[in-house]
Amino acid sequence: MAAKSILIEAPVKRHAFLIENGSNSILIDPGARHHADLLINAITKDMAMKDIRYIILQSNDYLNITSIDALMKAGFEGQIICNETGIPYIEEALNHNIITIASLDYKLKIGEAVDLTFIPAPFLPFHECFITYDHHHQTLYSSHLFSQDIQASDDLIKMINAFHEFVLPGADYVRQNVKKLSAYNIKRIYPRLGKIISGLNVQAVIEDALTYDFYNTTQVINHDKDHKTSYNYEMICNHMLKKLTSLFHRYEIASVFIGSNIALALSTDITIDKTTLIGYKLWNYFFNLIYEKKGVTWLAVLEPTVKKYQELYGLHEPSIYTTDIYLQHAKINALNVSKIELASKVKELESEISETTDKMLRDSTTDLYNEHFMANYLEKEFQDKISPDSENVLMLFNIDNLVDINKRYGVQEGDETIRSLTYVLNNIKMEKTMLFKQHGPGIFAYTPKQQIKDIQEHVIKCRNLIQESELFIEPIHVSVSLALLSEIDDRFEPHVRVSSFIELVLQRMQYAKMLGHSQVVDHTSEERDFVDGVVLIVDEDETYQNMMIKIFERIQFKVIIKKDIYEAYETLKTEPVSMIISEINLSKLDGFQFKHMVNQTKDLKVIPFIIISHHKNVEVVRRANQLDVDLILQKPIFPEELTGYIKRMQQKWRKL
Repeated sequence: MAAKSILIEAPVKRHAFLIENGSNSILIDPGARHHADLLINAITKDMAMKDIRYIILQSNDYLNITSIDALMKAGFEGQIICNETGIPYIEEALNHNIITIASLDYKLKIGEAVDLTFIPAPFLPFHECFITYDHHHQTLYSSHLFSQDIQASDDLIKMINAFHEFVLPGADYVRQNVKKLSAYNIKRIYPRLGKIISGLNVQAVIEDALTYDFYNTTQVINHDKDHKTSYNYEMICNHMLKKLTSLFHRYEIASVFIGSNIALALSTDITIDKTTLIGYKLWNYFFNLIYEKKGVTWLAVLEPTVKKYQELYGLHEPSIYTTDIYLQHAKINALNVSKIELASKVKELESEISETTDKMLRDSTTDLYNEHFMANYLEKEFQDKISPDSENVLMLFNIDNLVDINKRYGVQEGDETIRSLTYVLNNIKMEKTMLFKQHGPGIFAYTPKQQIKDIQEHVIKCRNLIQESELFIEPIHVSVSLALLSEIDDRFEPHVRVSSFIELVLQRMQYAKMLGHSQVVDHTSEERDFVDGVVLIVDEDETYQNMMIKIFERIQFKVIIKKDIYEAYETLKTEPVSMIISEINLSKLDGFQFKHMVNQTKDLKVIPFIIISHHKNVEVVRRANQLDVDLILQKPIFPEELTGYIKRMQQKWRKL
């Protein structure tokens, strides 16, 4: 088996890659329709198109999928491997010939000759992208990652950086994906555009990608038709904020802008939310404010990034760098401030803000760190390798009769009950356990590196001791839900694992509430039978059915598939269906006739009804409105649109 690159667009050095393996050959990233003739000619010089068993689509963009129809007409009869989100884009052309990297468990092995691993690379540049590692040839097919703008320079690293800056969303996305490569022994890199990378250059480009800092210049710098340059100063300031967050605490940064003309949004990344300033006035004000509140030190941190914008893109540096900053440097030099004195000043600064910062992170009722702090803490915790010999467990303790206590004795006594629960948990918790306050009324307990049996026994003991305690104004009932980190896919990024970890323990608490008081729900309980809803899908397309099953399983929905409306209508009589999704075009009666049947029964008419079809026109909308159809979606659907609608409707379903 040999890997061969096929140049399909010379001006930008765009390549497709062919792994030759007889009748089990593999084609990677075939390109667009206008590349197809050249590609087919290159392939068929040495082999028949039917010898290609798989085509791997590492991204689902136009320049990578529109050649497939031509390849099929030329004799390709194999399967397409893509990310799950690629299915809606290509399902009509490929029918049942699609398989996903998830269904392959991110690996493809063909005898002793082929051993590939698929590595998710989200947002490089699209959220569904992945890259492929060939274990036998120690080759990485890196798609957009390490691709090059060959017009930018003769230097390999500069060409890569120029391409990354123009196409990829930011350095953070590059770094978090490049870090994954440390698990592989890479001797060659085959990017989608540019030169093949080999030898010492492999390690050099990987190391540079881990340290090079950029913010996507296509978003912050614009050139009009008269070649005049304008800058998005707000986004450039956001880049400066990102640089600060790598060195200083987010709440310390936020304190700089309190009461100023710049309001920050404290989401995952600190960004400017609102400001009355624009253009160069915003640029100067931003740095003057930082200098006023934090002095020379913070300006010095930002200076290399500012210089980069100045040298590469012609952006004028803030006026503070040509005036006060040099005077301050002169003062520092004159006073001969030593490193020890500087460290002392930094320590004093940290001491001044620590109390304020700590208060912002703690719950005022219990003095526990809040759920937001817990999420950040767990994200850092999960960046380290987790031992397979023990379990990391998240528990949620909830007072079942807290609402009754609030009604009977008042909210203040309810708060005192939560404080007493915190006190009891602090006294009986396992070693290394940390308590956090939920945004709601519960108390989280995170316990790392414990045996499952020990944790289960401890939880029962805790529940019983709490309910027997005399600290409370009346006996309380406590339910506990548990989630194990091992239940969460370790291929996810740390922040995704954290959100999934928390979501799982919250779902189990919801199930515990349904069961009654004093429940303990963990991975051994019957919560797998608990679902947020039951969706009835009426469609004859098996590929579409499989995709819908995967979408709904992620959000804990039971899926019932029926191929005609008679079977579907009978299902409504026996199953507690909370939503109906029907294709219009069915071999018997159509989806609109099904909705008409449903409308004849008062109890069924209120069930949310979604019509899905390849054709959405005025006539379809008119008929849907006449029948009170809740939503019309056109195939291929966007999973996010459907799941977003479901979340908005969940409250309604629970009232049915």
